[in-house]
Amino acid sequence: MTRVTYGIRSSAYHSTRSLTETALDVDDEITAQVIRNDFYVDDALTGADTVEEAVVLQDNLISTLKKGGFDLRKWSSNCPQVITRLPTSLQEAPEAYTICDKQYSIKTLGVKWHPITDQFSFTVTRMPEISKLTKRKLLSDVSTFYDPMGWLSPTILQFKILLKECWLAGSDWDERLPESIEMSWRNSRGELSLLQNLTINRPLTHQSPIVEMQLHVFCDASERAFAAAVYSRCTDANGNVVLNLLSAKTKLSPIKQISIPRLELSAAALGCKLLKACLDAFSSQKKPMLKLIGWTDSTVYLSWINDHPAKWSCFVGNRTTAIQEIIPPASWKHVPSAENPADCASRGLAPNLLLPHKLWWNGPSWLAENPITWPQQPSIISNEDSERRKRTILHAYKVPLCQPFETRFSVMSRLVRVTAWLLRASKLLRKITTPKGNLMADELVTALHALLASHQKDFFNDEISQLSEKTSYRGALLSLTPFVEKDSGLLRVGGKVSAK
Repeated sequence: MTRVTYGIRSSAYHSTRSLTETALDVDDEITAQVIRNDFYVDDALTGADTVEEAVVLQDNLISTLKKGGFDLRKWSSNCPQVITRLPTSLQEAPEAYTICDKQYSIKTLGVKWHPITDQFSFTVTRMPEISKLTKRKLLSDVSTFYDPMGWLSPTILQFKILLKECWLAGSDWDERLPESIEMSWRNSRGELSLLQNLTINRPLTHQSPIVEMQLHVFCDASERAFAAAVYSRCTDANGNVVLNLLSAKTKLSPIKQISIPRLELSAAALGCKLLKACLDAFSSQKKPMLKLIGWTDSTVYLSWINDHPAKWSCFVGNRTTAIQEIIPPASWKHVPSAENPADCASRGLAPNLLLPHKLWWNGPSWLAENPITWPQQPSIISNEDSERRKRTILHAYKVPLCQPFETRFSVMSRLVRVTAWLLRASKLLRKITTPKGNLMADELVTALHALLASHQKDFFNDEISQLSEKTSYRGALLSLTPFVEKDSGLLRVGGKVSAK
């Protein structure tokens, strides 16, 4: 096969495998990493620290992939020098760089990127007015949002909550929604056009190189949802600190109600997964020393994470184990609820409140200051004894293979009578003369002795064996002068007086 065929079941694998195979023949390791990690199907999203490095990487990618039959075209960059050096046939929009068109944008995984200003924005299509709002229409409207980085999480959460309320109300797909849900949806729907005015800077810092980078994950939970948000704290060579929202994620709380501390724990677990995804995105880039710090407003969660997971229930222990693998317990800190940006995502924000919300876009203001000015940490005392792992005490007991005969009876007299009948039947089978008619008194006594002897063998078998063989006995019953009765085989004691 000399061509990658599109339209067959294995086409996706063929295209990805072809790129991976091409990367194996590259001598430059940076170029090979970009081919392996920075391609999404047939789109490359990568970068460099300087113009010179970007030009070298661009030339290496073009020459390397051309050997495999891949012609890279539609180039765009936030640096005009990298684009204008190429033939116009390889540029995405040559005229945009000529006239410096700030409105020029391209789509990057569903998000608009403006190369000239180096900013992201969102396209919000105007939704037509509808007279009847149904669950089907509500789901269709919610699905129009595509926010891979989670920047619009506080607003999208409001619509997710409304959709959950539809399910709880038991509404059918084409049935008109309850008035309260419809009113809330129409109010929020009318403000969605405001999101078109939102712009997000792509660079984490200004032109100065980064000398230190920290990633801070904030976690929070409410009765309706739990959320996490990751912020970068970059310090340049001049000591300037810049804060940026990297990514966020929200999840609705389960329909089955669970405690708020457990939801806070789930938010922390979600934050660690999100943080790991951010770390993987940095893995192929040159970066300074990275420090990870977690923030939560739950003191109960802090007591859980600072103790050994084995002390807690399975729900808490499993999640704290996964969290500690990414963020060590010493790196978790307490933040007041009013200064926790994840609180915005766990409760939701209308579009008109989201755009100017500095706490959401840049994190708490004190995060840019010296760490000694950060919030004081409270003393952590755990009162959640309900989450402590229950200690199980096992007692070993030898259980017979067969179910004991006497366990089938709850009345002693009936057990004795049944045993007496069985003993009479046994004698008849052995052709031993037995009385006829009702049971005799001596037969009942014999049956009782047989039952007692059977139980004594379960607990005093060694004593009965030694006493029956008339060997020297030195057991615990010695002071009671034990002996085995000849006729019944019962173990009896003479008492301490007899021993004297």
